[in-house]
Amino acid sequence: MKDWEAFIHQHPDYPLIVITYEDLKEDPVRELSRLSQFLDKNHNRDFVERVADSCSFLRMKERKGHNWLTNGGDTIFYRKGEVGDWRNWFTVTQNLTFDAACRDKMAGSCFKLRETLQ
Repeated sequence: MKDWEAFIHQHPDYPLIVITYEDLKEDPVRELSRLSQFLDKNHNRDFVERVADSCSFLRMKERKGHNWLTNGGDTIFYRKGEVGDWRNWFTVTQNLTFDAACRDKMAGSCFKLRETLQ
């Protein structure tokens, strides 16, 4: 992440947009509108709302197996699609280790780890 951050600061005129999964989950229409503007498409709100609905985790999970191509024929696997659920796969010790490493590696970064929605 720090390499990306350094690149962004060194190349302020380079077109780049940062969108996180957490931001998409929190407000998909807002984030897809930002993406549309960034791509200079400026789609209307109705279009963006339809895209947000079609690409929601629930809709994608409902369509699992339909019109999906996987590399090598692998099965598509969906978990819950919930922000922060990854922590449930860690032990207490692993969570503490991750937190310490994240604090160390991300100190001073403009990027912040979000694990909850507002």
